[in-house]
Amino acid sequence: IVHAVNAPRMSENINEELKPFINISSHMGEVAIQLMNRPPMEIKLKYHGDLALDDTSILTRSFVANMLKPHLGENVNIINALYLLQEQDVTYKVEKKGQAHGYSNYLEAELVNNEETLTIGASVLNGYGERIVKINGFQVDIKPTKHLLFINHLDRPGIIGEMGFTLGKYDINIASMQLGRKDEGGAALLSLRLDQSVNDEAIEELTNIEGFHKVKQVDLS
Repeated sequence: IVHAVNAPRMSENINEELKPFINISSHMGEVAIQLMNRPPMEIKLKYHGDLALDDTSILTRSFVANMLKPHLGENVNIINALYLLQEQDVTYKVEKKGQAHGYSNYLEAELVNNEETLTIGASVLNGYGERIVKINGFQVDIKPTKHLLFINHLDRPGIIGEMGFTLGKYDINIASMQLGRKDEGGAALLSLRLDQSVNDEAIEELTNIEGFHKVKQVDLS
């Protein structure tokens, strides 16, 4: 960014240092809005650890811009993102706190509307890069890639096999998969990185699997 009046000023060194965090904050915005059923009315962004010592305005703008793009199109950018957010009557708040447990840096976003609350957390891990590490209380370890699939379900024997069989019917290959759960037989979250996008017919068939109650495909730019 050179001579942009409304954008945060960054030197080349700071830009390189923050680049992975700009990427992960952008991906968080894309993932979060696609996981919600309706747009948020309120957003809370939290920065922990080393990040809390930096100017995080570019990260906030990157998150908001990519959250708005599915609804407002490619005209949204980091310069006009906060203005457009205000036009949508969405309020936002930024908090900076100390060290996050287990992470030297940690970003978290909470999106709220009248029907739902979504929390998504992320970090940049030394040697591993960007990771989404938390979704609605479930611990995950997701490297952002183009095609992601998230399935909320009740944990039971055989349910993952049924899911794999269904995806196989539609020639959809699983690159990696994680199961997050709190208690045996209780609420769980499947997160998958896929090599292909999932069509509507496959989504419907997955939704009809006993125990699956929310299937969300997320496509990243």
